[in-house]
Amino acid sequence: MAELQEGLKGLQRPTVTVSNVHSQLEKVKLPKFGGDQRDWQGFCDKFTAMVINDKALMPVIKFQHLLNSVSGEPAELLRGIKVESDNFPTAWEDLVKRYDDKLLRLNTHLKTIIQLPTASNESVAHLNQLLSTTNESLHVFKALAPTVANCDALLVYCMSSKLAPSMQLDWAKDCEAKNVTFAKYEDLHLFVETRIRTLDRLDASSKDSGIDQAKVSKGKSTGRQATNSHLTVNQKSSVSKNASIKCTFCAEPHNSSSCKEFLSKTPTERRAIARTKRLCFNCLGTSHLVSEYSSKYRCRACQGKHHTKLHIDQAEASGKPVELANNESFSSSESSDAHLKTVTSTLASLTHRLKMLTTAIVTLTSDNGLTFQARALLDPCSEESYVSENVAKALELDTHKTLIAVNGLGNSTSVARGWVNLMVKSPSDADFELQIEALTMSRLTSKLPSAPIDTQSWTHLHNLDHADPFHATPSPVDCLLGVDVVAAALRPGLITGPAGTPTALNTVFGWVLMGKGQQQGGDVTQAFSLTVNHELSAALQAFWEVEEISAPKLMSPEDTQCYEHFKENIQRDHTGRFIVRLPLVKTPALSNSKNNALGALRRMERRLENNAELREAYNKFMAEYAQLQHMSLLPDRTKDEETVVYIPHHPVVRDDSLKKIRIVFNASSKDTKGQTLNDFMHSGPNLLEDTRVILLRWRLSKYAFSCDIVKMFRQFLVHPDDRKWQRILWRDSPDKPVQHYSLNTVTYGTVSAPFLANACMLELATQEAEIFPLGAKILQCNRYADDFFVGDDSESNLITKADELVKILKSAAMDVGKWASNSRAVIERYSSVSSEPIELKAPTNSPVSVLGLLWTPSTDALHYHVPAVSKSEATKRGILLAVAKLYDPLGFLSPVIIRAKILLQDLWLLGIDWDAKPSEATTQAWREF
Repeated sequence: MAELQEGLKGLQRPTVTVSNVHSQLEKVKLPKFGGDQRDWQGFCDKFTAMVINDKALMPVIKFQHLLNSVSGEPAELLRGIKVESDNFPTAWEDLVKRYDDKLLRLNTHLKTIIQLPTASNESVAHLNQLLSTTNESLHVFKALAPTVANCDALLVYCMSSKLAPSMQLDWAKDCEAKNVTFAKYEDLHLFVETRIRTLDRLDASSKDSGIDQAKVSKGKSTGRQATNSHLTVNQKSSVSKNASIKCTFCAEPHNSSSCKEFLSKTPTERRAIARTKRLCFNCLGTSHLVSEYSSKYRCRACQGKHHTKLHIDQAEASGKPVELANNESFSSSESSDAHLKTVTSTLASLTHRLKMLTTAIVTLTSDNGLTFQARALLDPCSEESYVSENVAKALELDTHKTLIAVNGLGNSTSVARGWVNLMVKSPSDADFELQIEALTMSRLTSKLPSAPIDTQSWTHLHNLDHADPFHATPSPVDCLLGVDVVAAALRPGLITGPAGTPTALNTVFGWVLMGKGQQQGGDVTQAFSLTVNHELSAALQAFWEVEEISAPKLMSPEDTQCYEHFKENIQRDHTGRFIVRLPLVKTPALSNSKNNALGALRRMERRLENNAELREAYNKFMAEYAQLQHMSLLPDRTKDEETVVYIPHHPVVRDDSLKKIRIVFNASSKDTKGQTLNDFMHSGPNLLEDTRVILLRWRLSKYAFSCDIVKMFRQFLVHPDDRKWQRILWRDSPDKPVQHYSLNTVTYGTVSAPFLANACMLELATQEAEIFPLGAKILQCNRYADDFFVGDDSESNLITKADELVKILKSAAMDVGKWASNSRAVIERYSSVSSEPIELKAPTNSPVSVLGLLWTPSTDALHYHVPAVSKSEATKRGILLAVAKLYDPLGFLSPVIIRAKILLQDLWLLGIDWDAKPSEATTQAWREF
């Protein structure tokens, strides 16, 4: 501090000559830096020019200026350095080392562009932000990596994906009109600038015309004629107050209700179009919904609260699929005199007899102890169980996000956006409890039964303990229990009565009723049968995960605890092999796991009776498992121990020749209470590197190789105290006694296996980094699970990396196999130890699978596997499923895939139903694609 004060005094002496720049220093604000990589270069340049290059400033003053200019993480970095003249160079060097990272700066700017929000509509503010951010990043790219700055395809894709859907469509049409296949960034930049100028002019025009923007955006129509003249100003077009009427469907100058194109559709198709375009069902206007519209006008055919052109008569309704009740329903008026036909599936006919559906009162319980008495519909035709979102909130259940298409009869489709874990119990049987996973939906069905029922004639059901005391009164349904719950809940007992009366079925909840019943009034037909479209939802989820740049995820407290448990208990034996403890949440308490495993073994043996080849392959696999000491035969005295878990197992065949078979140990098998071994284990954090990052690192080099660890999971031993949780039953012939084995290694099929294996690999890199620095880096940066992808511009360096990789894995008793390389030197060195050597000199060298892509080492070319697409699948569902199956982690196919995305966008804008046949032009476009 004394040195600092002395320096300040020196500045005040008149004998000191101060430069002209310094005389203005107090007037110019020093730059600030808070740790953002995007700000570093500007801060560094300004601080160097204003402070470091000023020879009149003493080092201690420069140090103080530096401390005043930084905040946050940079300030913490300098906190421990004493403010002295000799320490300023050290402090500045520390900052430079920490933040002058060109690759990190480049990645930060790339991330900034990628994470810009996608506009839902056209906005001048959003477009200006998009241009300024992209241009700023482009300047950085030109300075740091000219090759990136010249990658027009990447920049065009990133920027165009952030535009509003309407602009994306206009941009695609602009490229098509100009016959441009691969647009340049300058073209897109000019396109956006032109759109900004257009929007600015429209905004100025609307202000000059005296339009009150707030009133325009919130105005409501009060009558049918007012709807046609209602003024809406948007960013695409300017509408004058006296603009001519335009049809909503074809944009021609006539009323929507008299449009020939619209009237050529069936009433059902008209309703679908109106819903897609979010029109008022009463007046077909665009400025409001029917719920916001007060009008005396009604349908002239049935007096319902909808336009006459949207009326569906009974003849058309009968036998045609109508949307599920939990979908967005058509507006209706309860005051209408007509009977409303409410359906949840397909109507085969309309009847005056009401159908009884199996409802019951059940107890739902969450993990935190909360309970909810729910009215459940037992549906043996449903593959999944469902609960309403209100129930999930009441039980404070953790909702896991998902996107699953739920198909009903007639291919009606709705979407479930979450799933929960909960327990189903019986109010009348304390011993019954079943853990289930249920999808959440805002609304399951309408009230059941649809109308009050007269039960006086049901004398055969009067003295029963009904599962639902309110079975004859219309009441809401809180949950739907699928076929697995129904099967577990059934009990012996069936009571039938006279024709036309319900049948009683005995369940753990009491007696449930089903069949016909005499209703007191109203014509309503109900049916409920749901199927989950896993293929579409899984493919779509994988597609968007590849498209999205994932942000680094922080470990949850549970994951952190799991990782700490791993580090505290990790050991190595005399061969260097790792020994791990299973990350148990609590002590497993499964009931009858041995009997379940024995039943699974006998079922598998019956399957193998008629397949001698599969039996031989299974026996060979298990014999090898025992020979490698990956499982051990248990003594007879341990067979009756109770605090153990037995895991069922079954074969998985990879091809028709049975050359590749592996055994799956099913730790997700449920006991009588619905519990599994995996329920008692932590899954652990995901420790894998992003596949796209690995592929990019791998392909930046001239020479490359790939290989894998032989039987990776089985190279890590489980602590002997934990092996009682992974026992199996096995015999190589039904004529022999069943034998008990313990699995000695990390077992695939257990939820913790991937975490334990990857954590061991990272621990190996940490422990052996000093001896094998290159090998350790490969384990950390060039590995995905058990596969390695390594590259270098020098063959000798590549061989050095390969040697270190083999040695570091050998230190943990692991072997490397499946070598593939475009370097002849690598292949010649390691083909002798590879189980599947690859000959480079063969011109028909078969491609190697590389993280979902195909790589031919002899030509050093990457290939894509495109699943066969049927030309007959030209529906919205078929196109979406086909496009979602395209795996493109590096974005090379973006110029092609964008065409399919535009086609899908057009289908959405046209309001085409999921399985409806589109126009011939759309079908032809899909065939060409």
